[in-house]
Parts: sequence; C-alpha cells; structure tokens
Amino acid sequence: MPPPLSQAKIENVLSLLDSGQSANQIALKLDISVSCVSRLRSKYRPDLPKAAGGRPALLSPTTMRYAQRLITSGKADTAVDVSNELQADLHKSVSPQTVRRALKKMGMEAVRLKKSSPVPTTRASKRPRRAKS
Repeated sequence: MPPPLSQAKIENVLSLLDSGQSANQIALKLDISVSCVSRLRSKYRPDLPKAAGGRPALLSPTTMRYAQRLITSGKADTAVDVSNELQADLHKSVSPQTVRRALKKMGMEAVRLKKSSPVPTTRASKRPRRAKS
C-alpha cells in the first residue's frame, strides 16, 4: 500500500483542481494515481464540475450560429450549401450530415415542399392531345 499523501501534496492537488486542470493532467504532473485525484476531488470539492466526456464538437457554437444565419438569410438553402459555404469561408471541412444535426439541435428542421397541384381542367383542355399508340 502506498504511503498517504502529505498535506502539501493534497493542497497542491486542490489548487490544480481549482485552476481547472483534469484529473489525468494532475496525476501526471504530481506522479500520483488518477483515482487518488478523483477521491480528493469528491472529498474536498464535491461541487466542482466534472469534465464532459466524449469527442470534442466539430462545430463551435459560433460556427453553428453562422450556419443558421446562412439558412435564414437565404445565402444557403440546403445543408450541402451550408457545408460548402463553411468550407469556402472558414476553411472548415464539415459533412452535410453534421450540419443537419447541428441545425436540428438549434431547432431548425427540414421543410417538406408540397407537391404542385395537377393541371387544372381548364388548362388541360387547351393542351394539344397526343396520339395514343
């Protein structure tokens, strides 16, 4: 069993936690285990927020608002257009599906176009008749 941590090392861990460093970074810097850092966080700083897990977002909130503005201003009609604009303007390669997901998350949804009504009978009668074979 490893020896208990000194008070100075505990204070060092807590100050690094308060500065916003992750448990992994602190463990590497102070040469202690990650679980030890986690235990100290839960004991001394239970209200400290934990880091969000997962892969970092490809689109920042600013880029998402820019994509939304492209749609609302009429510069782009589809997610493919937005993706091309982001590539041209911001040099950010993003797939159209990622753009769709981001726009949906912001509350924008695809609009289905209504099918055009059939030709009215008044105009249909004026059309030339085609020979049936």
